[in-house]
Amino acid sequence: MKLVVIGAVAAGTSLAAKARRQDETLEIDVFEKGTSISYAVCGIPYAVGGEVDDFKRLEPRDVNFFKDKYNVIIHTEVEVVEILKDEKKIVVEHVLSGERNIYDYDVLAFATGTRFHIPPPFNNQTFENLFQIKEPQTGMNVQNYIQKKNAKSAIVIGAGYVGLEMAEQLKKAGLDVSILVKSAQALKGFDLDVAKRIEFEMKKQGIVFHKNTKVTSILSNGESIEALLLDDDEALKADVYVLATGVQPNTSLAEQMGVKLGPTGAIQVNEKMQTSLEGVYAVGDVAEKYSHKTHLPIWIPLATHANREGRIAGEAITGGNPRNPGISGTSILRFFDLTIAQTGLTETKAKALGFDIEVLYNIKNDRPEYISSDKLFIKAVADRKNREFLGAQIIGTRGVDKRIDVFATALYYHASVDDLVNFDLAYSPIYSTVRDPIQTTGMALGNGLDKHKTILPTELDGDTFQLIDVRNPNEFQDGHIEGAKNIPLGELRKNLERIDSTRPVVVYCNTGVSANAAQNILKKSGFEEVYNLNGGFKSYIQSVKKKES
Repeated sequence: MKLVVIGAVAAGTSLAAKARRQDETLEIDVFEKGTSISYAVCGIPYAVGGEVDDFKRLEPRDVNFFKDKYNVIIHTEVEVVEILKDEKKIVVEHVLSGERNIYDYDVLAFATGTRFHIPPPFNNQTFENLFQIKEPQTGMNVQNYIQKKNAKSAIVIGAGYVGLEMAEQLKKAGLDVSILVKSAQALKGFDLDVAKRIEFEMKKQGIVFHKNTKVTSILSNGESIEALLLDDDEALKADVYVLATGVQPNTSLAEQMGVKLGPTGAIQVNEKMQTSLEGVYAVGDVAEKYSHKTHLPIWIPLATHANREGRIAGEAITGGNPRNPGISGTSILRFFDLTIAQTGLTETKAKALGFDIEVLYNIKNDRPEYISSDKLFIKAVADRKNREFLGAQIIGTRGVDKRIDVFATALYYHASVDDLVNFDLAYSPIYSTVRDPIQTTGMALGNGLDKHKTILPTELDGDTFQLIDVRNPNEFQDGHIEGAKNIPLGELRKNLERIDSTRPVVVYCNTGVSANAAQNILKKSGFEEVYNLNGGFKSYIQSVKKKES
């Protein structure tokens, strides 16, 4: 049997290797338009900034490795230009010579990845100081230009993962950096109130963030960009411009063949990565995903998915019976001193899907204060109907990776908020508090589901609620929510007459712990409608983005 794979990065090479391990009789040919194969796309920004000391380290395997170890023939700088479906043949063109050849296949797999999303006015224009990041060579081009021109400033258009990573690395390389986005936030897949926290880090690091900003035209001398003209007529200048406005599934060849696309615009596949055509598979960023929780189609291009899907298809092609369980969209990013991660459903997505949800802001130390600690901000979502944990977003300086992976595992097994509380997690003060933030997240979500009402900072209305600040007077004096009354927790029982029991009450402290105790006191004292401010005053400052006194 002859297997042809189109594309030789993560998914294509993973598929070929798995198929060979399953069947020694296969003839396997892989075709790659570029010069690099099986490279670490996610490492490119770090090579630009010098954390990876050599771009060659992003390409640990070459065509000889796959030939020697797997007896897989990988053809580089060879583009598949046409598929003769009825004849089961492909037409390839050698990039350098233009020579064309025809290959037979019995099974065909698309691993064609993505193509750049290029918005106007950038489409169909090239400049020597405008760069996009996809292959190691593109990163080398940025680095070489900066060194050659002694560049001092950069503008990054886009604030997704690649945009933020490039902004970080360019700043660390000594450039003045600005970021432009047409939306209201960085990382559009996160909730807005979470993404706002990233803006504080930008300001701290000296990065200028232009949001709700559209580039209307490019001012150039023909060879290079001299400035970008914005919709408010401001002209922004830099030495280097990085276009990081996202990617789209590269489906053009599959569409010509008649392969069905899904609602996300990627190739529709089943649990074995089979497309709508018999004997044709699709894996990696070109293939549609589906949610492990909702089973609805989604599309998130990540290397982890690509590798797994390649193995699934390789096994299916060779007679196995694998099943793709779907994804939770788990991802993580370092941005200077922050680690930013998410898994599962956000508040925005859960509401859009019709879930009745409990939302939690949980601000906890990553380890005990006596050994030095940093705060973890966790925004978590649960289903009120069945108490099932739905997703989390985390921002912190340490320990984020551990927690997001535990949350992702909880999602895979459809854990409840009560399961989070009972997880038997490793403890040492070097790594965690006795009750890990994962467990306290489950406890707090459970409290909310058990009628211990919470309210989000963005939902506060001073005309409706009585605001009771239960912190000490010094903290209150340093800053508080306008209209709040200061009654420290230790004095609350003696001052109940200062609170109107006929009106709704919102109690708050710094992070929500003391306020939870205050809420219990008030409820036991006959107050019927008492809310704990979700995440406390610290969340209010960052979510509402103002400090009132």
